[in-house]
Amino acid sequence: MDFSKITAQEVLGMIQSGTSGDNGLILKWDYFDTYTLGSDLEYDFFQIPQGQGTPQKRPWDTNNRLAGVIPAVQKMFVTSIGLGIIAIAALTPEQQKDLFTWISSSFFAFDIQNKANVLELTGEKLIGSDILLAGDNTVNGNYLPITNNPHFYEISNKLENSIQLAGNTPFKICASWASVPDSIQDVIKLRVTLRGILVRPT
Repeated sequence: MDFSKITAQEVLGMIQSGTSGDNGLILKWDYFDTYTLGSDLEYDFFQIPQGQGTPQKRPWDTNNRLAGVIPAVQKMFVTSIGLGIIAIAALTPEQQKDLFTWISSSFFAFDIQNKANVLELTGEKLIGSDILLAGDNTVNGNYLPITNNPHFYEISNKLENSIQLAGNTPFKICASWASVPDSIQDVIKLRVTLRGILVRPT
């Protein structure tokens, strides 16, 4: 079966009838990776696997166990990409304003070896917003919902066409931005999630 052309209804039918098929296990799956926003102006996601890095990446930071590839026996059809914004502590109105400034200058590209970037998105597009307005920082609700408490906020951007990610083929999500305001350095974690259909042996 060509999973790159599979419809949502066909996926639902497979999941309802069981997760095994002629190609092995067919699973709805997320691969995710996390980065703490610092002073660097770029970062490549999915390059540091679980158990490596300084500090060491733990299971809640990433579920990718290989550097820059998925296992050779796997194949994934990525149907959406998400950007999670995690506030380590409650943000002040000024920090929220600086977060909007950072988002407006950020850029994300899905790079697969030997191919041109297969997807390029601005930060606004990746979080599902075409308009970012600072608003009145005294009015609750004018910002992302991270005003009062640490909060995890994620929007998944559904792709018009799925992206096939073959096992053992190097890939990365290249992230870059113009600057990082001092007030949000070491306070914001970014989590990029690749969602889709994973095929792997039983």
